[in-house]
Amino acid sequence: MFELVVNGAFEAAHRLVDYPGKCNRLHGHSWTVEMSVSGDKLDNIGMVADFKVLKSMLMEVLDAMDHQYLNELPQFKELNPTAEHLAKYIYETIEANDLFKTNCKLNYIKVWESPKAAVIYRRMLNLQAGVSEIFSSIQGEGKYVGCRQLFIRLIGCNMDCPYCDTDKLAHSNLVPCVLEKCEGYEGDLELKNPLDLNDIMPYINYRLQQPHHSISITGGEPLLYPQIILELAKNLKPLSIPLFLETNGTLVKQLAQVIDEIDIISMDMKLPSDIGKAYWQEHEEFLKLASEKDVYVKIVVSNESTVEDFEKALSIIKNIDENILLVLQPITPLGGLHEAPPEKMLKWQTRAMQVLKNVRVIPQTHKMMNQL
Repeated sequence: MFELVVNGAFEAAHRLVDYPGKCNRLHGHSWTVEMSVSGDKLDNIGMVADFKVLKSMLMEVLDAMDHQYLNELPQFKELNPTAEHLAKYIYETIEANDLFKTNCKLNYIKVWESPKAAVIYRRMLNLQAGVSEIFSSIQGEGKYVGCRQLFIRLIGCNMDCPYCDTDKLAHSNLVPCVLEKCEGYEGDLELKNPLDLNDIMPYINYRLQQPHHSISITGGEPLLYPQIILELAKNLKPLSIPLFLETNGTLVKQLAQVIDEIDIISMDMKLPSDIGKAYWQEHEEFLKLASEKDVYVKIVVSNESTVEDFEKALSIIKNIDENILLVLQPITPLGGLHEAPPEKMLKWQTRAMQVLKNVRVIPQTHKMMNQL
């Protein structure tokens, strides 16, 4: 990650309405402004961004206020032109530039009204849900099993599957956010929930200094918080790393909000015989939308899973695209459900291969490494 900093200056007068002191009177400042930009993708000549472009971008905003009475400018008609409001205005004006929609992130704007007094504005992202843990490990399930990922696990789920292996992490708002200091859960750090993304982005950037295949946004059910996913995607865009969504495949409207930012989708298809409720319509609509991405379907198979449910699932997948990968995952026994015998797994794979082009049986390999 590279951080670029440019500075600019302008002269302007203002008064602070209702301020209980001399600043209530008309007075001027020699304002100095610092802009910080970051990114990790270099262009063909080895730059994140041209300093000349960044300085021009900053000065375009500052020149419009140079030698002005700030109280009379449209942007401050209803706001006191404090250093705080100045910093926020400059930040939001510059952030709209196309540069920050691709490779770069605007970190902050710092405004000095004197050599001894300054204000920093950075966008607070107001994470509205807890994060239970962030850790680096292998993907233990599905198509990308064995790939190294950075996992960001959000708290909360719209379902209550009896075999859930993250039940406490998924449903409790009381758990702290655990950040591992190193691989394998040794020497963890804890942060109090709820968190703002600004609290965890430095840690995420630090962990991604090491190579990772992708970032897994998981849960619980992460699609309960589409705005969080969008903010994560926006902050992670400069890193040019794929976003991997692990989902139960039921929240169609929420998927529509974020799908442009997602690269890979791991979609569960829940069998009513295992969870006690049918979500066939939701699964079908979800998969239709997800099929425009790199998506695969995962079905957890227990000894209690019924053939009728399995046939229904196969029908939905085939009608959308017979080339979609289906992963049959033998259940890790939990919640009163029992492991499917090998002959059942093989029989179901044989049946699925008569309908779909790509069917695999993959157990939870991370369990073999005592990871989660």
